[in-house]
Amino acid sequence: MDLHILTPCQTEIRYDNRLSCNGTLDTDDQTGTGPENVVWETAAPSGTYLICPVAYSRAVVGATYTLIIFRDGAEVYQTTGTRDGTDYSDVCSASYPGVVTYIIP
Repeated sequence: MDLHILTPCQTEIRYDNRLSCNGTLDTDDQTGTGPENVVWETAAPSGTYLICPVAYSRAVVGATYTLIIFRDGAEVYQTTGTRDGTDYSDVCSASYPGVVTYIIP
């Protein structure tokens, strides 16, 4: 699975663009075992974040993923799901299957 995040800067963090709004994707895991992490070295900017779990190939279709959001070192959200199709060319958006919307005031 790939982790894509559309940031308040309106730039998507993903395998081919690893930096936006001072957030950085640590690795593009292609083994299917993860994890992939996006980390902010300073406070993440206020605004709306769209977080999309992306099945990057048929090899991971149907795989279970767990998305965990930490803020200030504490877990603030967790969900588990599966993706039923490959969609690596799609852009992370509010209508994306499995999207998580996270707002930092």
